[in-house]
Amino acid sequence: MNTLICILIIIGISLDVLGAMEIEGAMLGEIKKKDMVLASLLVIGLQLLFFFAGYIACDLVVRYDIFTHGDTTASIIAVAIFVLLGIRLLIKGIRRAFIEERRQEFSLAKYMKGIFTLSFYTLCAGCACGFIDASPLLMLVTMIICSVSVTVGGIFIGYHYGFGSKSTGYFVGTAFLWLAGIYVFVTGLYPVIAG
Repeated sequence: MNTLICILIIIGISLDVLGAMEIEGAMLGEIKKKDMVLASLLVIGLQLLFFFAGYIACDLVVRYDIFTHGDTTASIIAVAIFVLLGIRLLIKGIRRAFIEERRQEFSLAKYMKGIFTLSFYTLCAGCACGFIDASPLLMLVTMIICSVSVTVGGIFIGYHYGFGSKSTGYFVGTAFLWLAGIYVFVTGLYPVIAG
């Protein structure tokens, strides 16, 4: 799997977390270093847990030839996942949900609920990457870097500028996920269709 595509996949799913962090940052009355560290560790932990749960499960499905047409079926499912995750982000970017902006203290429980919900989509991305045999070490390093970046960056952006710019992140995430889907289609499915 192309290294750039692996990185685009992780950045694409991380931009969803960026939008959630912008909303959290817009609500904070004050940014505390302890809260930032807790938030970053929580995002890293949940993202890695869900991503690699999906990755390992689907990698095992491919390794033990559970599908009739192995790699082709796995590529079809991976493309479908990338397209659907991209559509979800596109809809979130277009639909500007009303959020009542009011200052409040950082709440780990509320924050954890939001990130836990987003982690389901990370699980799906992990499944897609397991189907296409992405490099686990590259995914691990990229996910840690992206998780910290989007958590800290999102909170700071939201705190200083509000959450109005989160739609841009959703559109960029959509483009990255769709690029990954196109790459998998061109390299994994098109040769089978054309051949």
